[in-house]
Amino acid sequence: MTFKLAELESILRELIQKCDLEATAIVSQKGQMICSSLPVNTTEKAVSAMAAALQSIAERVTRELNAGAPEMMIIDGEQMTVVIVGFKNGVVIGTAPVDSGIALIRFELSNALEKIQAILNE
Repeated sequence: MTFKLAELESILRELIQKCDLEATAIVSQKGQMICSSLPVNTTEKAVSAMAAALQSIAERVTRELNAGAPEMMIIDGEQMTVVIVGFKNGVVIGTAPVDSGIALIRFELSNALEKIQAILNE
């Protein structure tokens, strides 16, 4: 798992370099932090649990509304934008400045998700 963890951390660093994301994390579907580049003052357990819960709620809401699987959640905060993208057994979380280009973030997250799923054998 150490090699996989290094690969996942590399993908997160690459994401930060390629688009406006400032912090990123990969969380399991059960809310456990897999790896992250979140700020030091972040409570990772809380963030990972809440992100997994939000993904679960989004799946239930979209299923109830016959909207298909949720692709991305965007939470516009006053100081940052939070982006959450789910995959088979987890979520990727990212933060970006409020004025970020969401289209580029969406594109780069899509590419990163393919790599993440390949590493996690999903």
